[in-house]
Amino acid sequence: MRRTIFPAICLVGALLLLPDLRATLAGDAAPLCLSTFQSDVTLPLGDLLYAEPLKTVEHPLLAKGVVLDDGGKRYVLCAVDWCTMRNAAHATFQTKIAEAAGAEPSHVAVQCVHQHTAPSFDASAERLLQQQENPPQLSAPAKTHPC
Repeated sequence: MRRTIFPAICLVGALLLLPDLRATLAGDAAPLCLSTFQSDVTLPLGDLLYAEPLKTVEHPLLAKGVVLDDGGKRYVLCAVDWCTMRNAAHATFQTKIAEAAGAEPSHVAVQCVHQHTAPSFDASAERLLQQQENPPQLSAPAKTHPC
């Protein structure tokens, strides 16, 4: 597993270092355009993080990615500094990023880096819990989350 992760990390790292790259493919193919993006996805102070209010932020949590445009369609690869993002939360991120990039949601790949001190959110599970009598509060209300 280590052998496959390291080259992928190097590739993504190299792509993120290039602010705007315009590469032309060989032959009669249309130019391939690549752009990078970054957005702060840090929870606000006081928001619940694993049943405890967030008191400090040592480092901001980011969503970083690349947008590829082949002249006809756009594709987005995005890595989020969260532990997990499941079900409706993942679909919402995918849809919002697609809208912002002018891409189809099916052409957007969103992954979490899975750091254990970062948020883990499942909007579908939250909805199910809220339908129960006296549900546990494991995360902040949905209004403070991007989902």
